[in-house]
Amino acid sequence: MEYAGYLATALLLVAGASFVKAIFCRDKPELFKFTAIGFATLACVGLILVLVDGSTQSKIPLLIFSVLSGIFYWFYRGTLKDNRLG
Repeated sequence: MEYAGYLATALLLVAGASFVKAIFCRDKPELFKFTAIGFATLACVGLILVLVDGSTQSKIPLLIFSVLSGIFYWFYRGTLKDNRLG
């Protein structure tokens, strides 16, 4: 259980770094990419919590973070396609 806590803490730091990087890229399409990475990392933390604790309450945030990550990555891909066409 200790190692899962250390892993979750490290992943939270990675998610925080991704969100900070997204703030610095707020006028570029990379905003969506770094935000998607941050949400995907938070989904990984949620998956660790579900596997370690087995709680059903952690499944809802896991699903929400996964869906948000997919949405932001979809926007990032759309932005790249728009930049290639324009």
